Formats: sequence, structure tokens, C-alpha cells
Amino acid sequence: MTFLISITILCVLLQNIIRNTVHADTLYTGEVQWSVAENVHPYSEYKDVSLLSVYVPPNTERLLLLFRGASDPTSCGLKNITVYVQHGGFPVINPYNESFPDDFHLKRSSLKQFDVPSDNVTIRGVIAGPQPGTWYAAGFMRKFGNTHLSQKGFSKQCAYALTVVAVNQVVDEVWDLAIEDSQTVYLGTNTERLFRFQVPDDVVTYDFTVDKCVVHTVNKTTVLSPCPLYLTLSEGSLQSEGSYHLNCSEHNITTCHLEVGSPPIGKWSFLKLVRDLHVENLQEFSFRIKFTSYECDKPELLTHIEFNNSTHLNLTAYTSNTHNTAACIIASALGKFTFESILFTSAFLFHNFDLRPSPENELFVPDEFTMTTSFRIMNAEDTGGTLELGLTFLDVGMFQGTAVWMCLMKDRIPYKAFLKTCTNGVLLKVNSSDNQTDVAYIPYPEAGVWYIAFKSVCFNPKHIENVENCNKTPAVRFSVTLAPCFRKCGSYGKCSQFISGIYVFTTCECYAGWRGYGCTDGSQANSLTIELLSTLLLTFSNLFFIPGIYLAVRRHFYVEAVAFLFNMFFSTFYHACDSSEIYQFCIMKYDTLGFSDFLGSFLSFWMVLLAMAKIPHKVRQGLHMFGVLMIAVFMNYDRHGSWETIVPLCVGGIITAGSWIFRIIRFRTLFPSKKRWLKFLLPGFLLSITGVVVFSAVETEENYMYTHSFWHMTITLSIVFLLPPRKSQTKGHSHMVRDILVSKRRHKKVHFTRDYVRLCF
Repeated sequence: MTFLISITILCVLLQNIIRNTVHADTLYTGEVQWSVAENVHPYSEYKDVSLLSVYVPPNTERLLLLFRGASDPTSCGLKNITVYVQHGGFPVINPYNESFPDDFHLKRSSLKQFDVPSDNVTIRGVIAGPQPGTWYAAGFMRKFGNTHLSQKGFSKQCAYALTVVAVNQVVDEVWDLAIEDSQTVYLGTNTERLFRFQVPDDVVTYDFTVDKCVVHTVNKTTVLSPCPLYLTLSEGSLQSEGSYHLNCSEHNITTCHLEVGSPPIGKWSFLKLVRDLHVENLQEFSFRIKFTSYECDKPELLTHIEFNNSTHLNLTAYTSNTHNTAACIIASALGKFTFESILFTSAFLFHNFDLRPSPENELFVPDEFTMTTSFRIMNAEDTGGTLELGLTFLDVGMFQGTAVWMCLMKDRIPYKAFLKTCTNGVLLKVNSSDNQTDVAYIPYPEAGVWYIAFKSVCFNPKHIENVENCNKTPAVRFSVTLAPCFRKCGSYGKCSQFISGIYVFTTCECYAGWRGYGCTDGSQANSLTIELLSTLLLTFSNLFFIPGIYLAVRRHFYVEAVAFLFNMFFSTFYHACDSSEIYQFCIMKYDTLGFSDFLGSFLSFWMVLLAMAKIPHKVRQGLHMFGVLMIAVFMNYDRHGSWETIVPLCVGGIITAGSWIFRIIRFRTLFPSKKRWLKFLLPGFLLSITGVVVFSAVETEENYMYTHSFWHMTITLSIVFLLPPRKSQTKGHSHMVRDILVSKRRHKKVHFTRDYVRLCF
């Protein structure tokens, strides 16, 4: 409840901040988005991140992000919350500089980092020219030093939360351009104008031309050369990286020309026109904007194409004033074939003429043309997995040296220079000199349409620099698959599925000290000897129960002996199943072993306390059954909770202490005896207290195998000291006490203290 109240106050404060920010900066005219306060956790692996998202509409010039961290209770220590923000997909982060697996594609668009303290202070971040669509934020806290392990409730439980508020600065005056037709633009008193346009599907390049620049007066039209104009072309957003800049004033010609390759498909491109203010006495002028685009040829159905010496591919020219056919062919899009019912297990395949998936993607790649296909990554279904790419050269009797490029780009068709360099994409390359497969992996791929382009080149094997026409068309086999994790996390991890808010993702849970996305970073890994030692210590330290079990049987504490044996058995096999993923032996379900271990541990404490208490035999039997039921309910409710631990121990301690105090008051003598206190009870209590202190205050993730094994030894050995010498025969107990007292009053030669002590023990 306290945490909810603090979050409510946090949201109210953020609303006031937003109002003040919007009032101070009137440019922010877009909608305001509040995220629900999300708990953040210390980061050990990607499963610990908390995911949030905001939506950026088109025509957004700036994105204002307001972060605020909070803690509950407020007396908790100050923590620094790290937030990574990424467009289109979950951020791929590396807080502790772990090494990534080989062939990982790590270039992400627009990845930003912000540090947010948990002191309720607003941190402001601005992203200029953000790409429209969904932006994801991943928040977490860094860990420093050893991580302390303690029973829940024995230390202050602190919760930390992150709230994100997004405000968009949207540009209202944006004019649409249709690139199919040339358009005349007028610039008058306004010195600049902003346009936007989208290129049609399958366009691989286009030419942008500004000509017919003239100034208009009342009775006269004068040609301007050069045209007093500055142009900025941004692709995908208002201020994209790698924007094109063109100064038409520097060109002493009538035509201002710009060639754009591999433009974004289905995205807005923005053209900003600014008048050159150095030209004086210029009130109004106009110019023509003209686009000439080039498209890939797209047959109705194309999956596999075979070429030979006598076969030539005839492309149908797209005759138009604005569209021309480029030297490329775009095949049918790859279909998504799901192998299993679980998420992130799919393959993208060509389909046959009967629309069935082809078992393999095999393609002939001519050197005259670029071969292109595409596939779509869905926002919720695919972004939480890992995209795996593979390219293999097929030997079809080539007598020339051959190389084949495969370039993968999002929302762009790789073409010419963009294909060979693949600057903003993933490049794979194979050749005829080896039959190896080139692979690449994209963790958490961004949603959208991905285009794959292939290009081949043939050369003389003896003179690699001499490029030749291919005598035979090279062939390749390529694969595009979506998997839950990188190679199933290898030998030192397991792939698991997690949910953060409404988002589902998979990640590797590494063990034995291995780290990284694929559990491939072994810089801090434990050796096999350490892993084996950890398992042996945690399992065989439970054998210290044997003296207590033997003593309980010898002294006729049969019920207690059964509880000790139960605890030893399940604690041994629980740690054999839990301590190491390499040396692991589970005789039953892990949760069953864990429940039985905790049940046996607290039941052993309960039995020892009742054995020490001086109560009637029938009452002890009833308390035995009551303790079993009570502890079973508590352990099932929350076996790691503080009250679930304290209540059974306190009840048992009160029963034991109450019976002792009753004896002391009634018979007015120390109970148990001083000798018993000094030789047995105090050492037993010291062992127990030492074990509890080590367990609650010293135990960390790094020293767990030593401290927890020490806990096993101290607690089990304390039974030897705390267990009474023999089981009390409470039946007829009152009559024996009465006989001793009567004998003392009759002045018989009875050693009262000796007989009474013998009776009590």
C-alpha cells in the first residue's frame, strides 16, 4: 500500500512537471504518454530488465522523455537506474562488458542511454528526429560487489520503480509530395518549407532533380541560375543519420541533381527546402521538383531460377516517365513456417507453385542482376527471439572463382554499393574456394519488412582481381530462422522465456560463472573442479545429521529421529539438484525437493524444541501433529518468508521456555541444572546462533557453497548438544515428584537434588 501511494504521488508530480514543461516550450504540441510505474531489479542477466514502451507518431521533430525513479520505503539507499531506449526492438545491452557470441550483429538504430537516480528527481532526455513507431525502454540497476543473500524479512526489503513520460514535438505544416508527377514549388515570404513523400514498393534507387528555377514579377519571369536553394533530405525521420545535403547555389548549372540509393520502403522521407538569404531583392521564386525512380522487376511468382550458357533472362521494362527497371529481380516474399506451438520457433521459406513451403531455400544468383526477396518480422510474435542467417555456396561445377554476397537490410532493398558494403545491414559472403557456411545472428530483431539481396561475381582463380562473366550461374542455399535463444545457450546455459509487462522475450540463463547473451563469456567462469566441490560440500555436509539421528534413536526419540532423517535425505538431494547445473542429480521435481527440504528443516527445529520442553506425553504428541500441519501450510504459502520462519520457532521456543519457567517457579530451583546449561545447552545455542548469523549476514552468491555448508554443519551438530539425555517418561511423573517430596519431609536419607535431576532428565 505504501508503494502504491508513493507511485501515485510520483505520477501527480510528473503531471505537474509535464504541464510546466509544455507551458515553457510551446513547440511540444503532440500527445503526452504516461507509462505505468514498473519495478526495476539488479541486473545479472537480461531476464532482470523491465521493459516499457512509448509510441512516436509521424512528423515528430523531437521526443522529450522524462524519467523518474522512486524507492519504497523512501529510507532505502540511493540507487542509479540505467535506462536504454531503442527504436523498433528490445535494446541489446551489455552493462558489464560481457563478450558477445561470434557473428552477432550488434548495430542498432538509435540506441540511447540515460542514468536515472532513485531520488524522485526528474531526468530529462531529448531525442532529435526520432523514427516514428514504437520505442522500447529497458530499465535495471547495476550490481556492485558481492550480492548478499538473506532470508526475506531479516533485512530491509527495498523496491525501486521507474516511470517514463513521453512528449512529442510534432511539426504541423508538412506538405505531401507525389513522386509520380513533377511538381512546381513556390517560395515567397516564407524562407523554408517542409515536404514528405514515400517511395513505392520495390524501388531500389531514385534521382531527385530541381530545375526550372525562375523568379516572378508583375510582367516578367526571369530564370535563376544557380537556384538560390538549400536542400536537406532525411530518410525515415525528420533528422536522420546520414541525411543528404545539397546546396543548389553552388551549382552553376540550371539543374540541381541528387541520386539516392536503397531508399526506405514504406517510410516517410522528408525534404526541407530553405531559400538562400544571401540573394537580395528576391521576393518570390519557383522551381520544379522531379523524381525518377528505378524498380526491381517483380514476376508474378518467382522462387527458383535456373540459368545456363544458353539461357538468358528477359526483363519486362516498366515504361514510365518516373519509373524504370533496375538490374534486379525481386522474388516472392518468404513465408513464415512455424515448427512448434511455442513462440520464436519459425523458419522463413520460399513456397512452391502449390503454395507449400519448400524444404530449403536454394537460389541461382546471376552476375548480371541482383536477386532480392523479403520477409516480415512481427512486432509481438517475433521480436523477442533471435534471427539466425546462414549462407552456403553450392558447387554446380564452377570452373571459375566465384563469390556471392548476401545483404540483409530492414525496410530497404540493398542495391549496388549498398549491397556490397551493407553498411546499415548484415553482410554474409561465401566463395567457391571453400564450402563453409557464413552465419550471422540478430538478437531481438526489429519489427518490419527485411529485404535480402544477392549478388555474384566471377573471376579468374589465378588472378583474383580479373573479374569475368560467369560461364555458369552460381547457386547458394540460404536460411532465415527464428529461434528462442542463441544456439540454445550452449553447454553452460538454458534458454528460458520471460514476461516483462506485456512483452514476451527469451534469454539465456547462464550458470557456472558463464555470462553473456549466449553464455559464451567464460572470463569469470568456474572450473569443473569448483563446480564439483560446490556440489559435494552442499550435499555431504548434510551427513552431519547422522550423530543427531543416532543419538535420538539411542535415547528413544524415535519421532525426532524420523524428522532428522527426513530432513537429511531431502536436503541432500535438494542440493544435489540445485547446487550446480553441470553436476546435477534430481530424483524428483525440483519444487517438491525444495518444499520437502524446507519442511524438514523447520520440522527438525520444532521437534528439538518440543523434546527439550517438559510437558505431558499426550500434549507432546498433539503438538507434534500440530507442528507438522502448521509448518506445511507456512512452507507452501511462502517458504522464504520471514513470518513463516519466525512463527513456528517462536511458538516452539515459548512452549519450551514456559515449561522451564513453570518448573523453576514451582520447585524453586534452577532448571535445567547448571551443569546441563554449561556443558550442553550453551554450546548448542552458540552453534545455532553462529549458523543463523552466517546464514543471514555473511552469505553471498560468491561464498554460498562455503557458508551454506557451514550452516548445515552448525545446525545439525547443535542437535547433539540440545537433545535431552533420555526421553522423559511423563506418565506417572507427578506421582514420582510427590514421592520424592514426601520422602524429604519424612527425613528419609534421600539425596533430593540427585533424584530430582535424574527425574528431570
